[in-house]
Amino acid sequence: MLNKLDIENIAWRLSRLKDCPNILTYHDLKDELGTKSNLSEFFKVKENKEELFASEEVSPQLKFILDEISSDLDPEDRRRIALFHAMVQFPKVRRKISKKELNNAIEIFLLESGKNENAYIFLHALKAITVEDNDSQIESRKNLRMISEILEPEYDNDSLFNHFMQMIEHKIILTKVPDRMHYVARGGQNREINGFWALNLLFGFEGLDFTDTEWIGGLQEFGFTEFLSLRKRKILNHIQALRECNLPESIDYLS
Repeated sequence: MLNKLDIENIAWRLSRLKDCPNILTYHDLKDELGTKSNLSEFFKVKENKEELFASEEVSPQLKFILDEISSDLDPEDRRRIALFHAMVQFPKVRRKISKKELNNAIEIFLLESGKNENAYIFLHALKAITVEDNDSQIESRKNLRMISEILEPEYDNDSLFNHFMQMIEHKIILTKVPDRMHYVARGGQNREINGFWALNLLFGFEGLDFTDTEWIGGLQEFGFTEFLSLRKRKILNHIQALRECNLPESIDYLS
């Protein structure tokens, strides 16, 4: 392992290089160097450490390692980004698209081969909340459940499918009789899913993470705060990148 002084000096130097991804802070790099990682292994080689302090240029190998740190996400988070985009973001940004046209496009893309599980999660979740035919809704739910059971067999209440069903329940306004009233408030799928609530459910975001910003939706970007971990900043970066994507662009991004 690198000693504490080496870690601090290397992290400081890396954070100030123009080729270091903007999302990586000094503290992120310190954390990475303090563990058994590709970055710490790279700087165990004396020549690599000397080159870092002797030149402003970043070697292709180091650039690859830094880019990987800045973009790599756990597959579990990637699946939930696909779910968030389908259930929260895409319907809000693309609300002017007719459901008939959207469902026809979804069916076409579902018939194509070569798409990975994240694209199928997105398509089936989007189909489940936009199609009006009950059989099609049930089919999409079954497919999401199948994907969830294959990829997350031991997650129980935290599984992808259970998260999906919690979002469905959050979206549906149930039929009920209000207290002290003599009429029935009819239910229906007419409530948008709260973005903050969904971020908490899927990724564990808390109010403290957004002390300097708020979820607005549409094309409005999130603002990062000092409280956000690198993982959460990367999740928000991916969500932001998807915000302006249409259906085929979303599929390509998630594939």
